Amino acid sequence: MNLEGKELRNLQLKLLETMEVIDKICEKENIKYYMLGGTFIGAVRHKGFIPWDDDIDIAMDRKDYERFLQVIDANLPENFKVDFYDKNLTSMHWLKIRNIDYKIVEKYDNIESEQYLFIDIFPFDNVPESKIKRQIFKIQIYLKAIKLRLARLKYLSEQNNQKFNNKFKRIAVKILSLNIFKNYLNQTKVLKQYDNLISKYKNEETSLIANLCVNHKFSKIYRELFEKSKISEVTEYEFENIKLKGIKNYDYLLAKTFGDYMKLPPEEEQKAKHFVKIINAKGE
Repeated sequence: MNLEGKELRNLQLKLLETMEVIDKICEKENIKYYMLGGTFIGAVRHKGFIPWDDDIDIAMDRKDYERFLQVIDANLPENFKVDFYDKNLTSMHWLKIRNIDYKIVEKYDNIESEQYLFIDIFPFDNVPESKIKRQIFKIQIYLKAIKLRLARLKYLSEQNNQKFNNKFKRIAVKILSLNIFKNYLNQTKVLKQYDNLISKYKNEETSLIANLCVNHKFSKIYRELFEKSKISEVTEYEFENIKLKGIKNYDYLLAKTFGDYMKLPPEEEQKAKHFVKIINAKGE
């Protein structure tokens, strides 16, 4: 059973505390960020969290993202940590800022795993303007994403020492455990390979920019592809009791990504999607 009621609201408030820390660091270091996904819908539609949402997502253009990585360690309070593939082993290829005072429990297949509460920060990367180059780039991302999924499946099975419910996953894990795949599917290496690939055009001037981290189905890789000129300006939005940054042209970004973002989903879909429990890591 996923989070709901007071427990869900408690998680939201802890996420908000973490986001305040990130916002203050970005303000101090003059780094531009903007809300993304359900977090941005929440700001526009609810002036805060979507009532059933259980995470916060933000994005940064690649140059700001890399500079944020350079300054974040020196700016974080002691009860926060940076989770990134070249700093700590993580199962994802983007940056997470974690509040180590709280743990959340996530369920993947039949495996429950504890991790510290976190906020996702995604890089937005340059995409080639040429249709042919863009299609080749899409194929490269798709193939690398397959390798990434296999590496993650192997890593999860090794870390949790549990069996997946899905029989095809169980068979895949046995195959991936063979020595021949040990180096090829080393998760840290594959994460770096993927990040290097999506940032391939960071030093080229292009008019297109995209979040290439999360939509790995071939038809959805460019789901969050935007014209730079239409998302370049950032403004403040009310979010609960604070103000957070978001793209000024919110309708362009949200409509292109979600369609009718002001329409509520069916009632049966109005529930937290990611986590099943929040735990005070200090035992208080």
